[in-house]
Amino acid sequence: MEERKDLLTEIAGLSAAESQDVESVLEMIPSVEVEITCVTEGEKCIHEVDLVTVYAWIILQRNNGLKTALPHAPYYPFHKEENYWFLLADSVTNKVWMSRKVSFMDEASAISAASIAMKEANESLGFSSKDVDAAVRAAIGKVKSGSRLVMGTFRAPRREVQPDRILLL
Repeated sequence: MEERKDLLTEIAGLSAAESQDVESVLEMIPSVEVEITCVTEGEKCIHEVDLVTVYAWIILQRNNGLKTALPHAPYYPFHKEENYWFLLADSVTNKVWMSRKVSFMDEASAISAASIAMKEANESLGFSSKDVDAAVRAAIGKVKSGSRLVMGTFRAPRREVQPDRILLL
C-alpha cells in the first residue's frame, strides 16, 4: 500500500487526498468466484445442440467485508447501483450464448428467485420433498452470505467449438 501511495503521488502526481480516494476505491473492488453447473433434462451427458441449463453461483468477496457497495462514480449525476454481467460466450467467434445482469443490491428478490429456481429444478429431477427443502435452504444460505444465482439456457455448440475457446466473464 505504501509503495502504491508513493507511486501515485510521486510518479502520477496525485495529491494525498486523490491517492487516498484511489485506495478506498481499490478496497471496494471485489474478488469474484463462479461455481457453474450445466445440465440437460433427462440426460447424463451434454451433446451438441442439446438445450443446456446453466446454474451459476456468483460469489463476491471484498477485503472490507461488505456484501454490496455503491460504485465509485463521482461525476455520474444520479444514484448508481452496483451491477455485473454474466456472459457465456465463444471468444473466437464472438458469439454470446447467454448473458444475464447480476445485482447484489436486492437480497429479498435474490432469495425468492433462488428458492423458486432450486425448488423447480430439484422437483423436476424427482428428488424427495426433504431433499428439495434442503436444496432451497442451502440456496437461501448462499444468497444471505452474498452469493447470487444466475440461471439460463442455451443450445450446446457443435463439435467444432473447442473447450479452450469458451469464455466465462
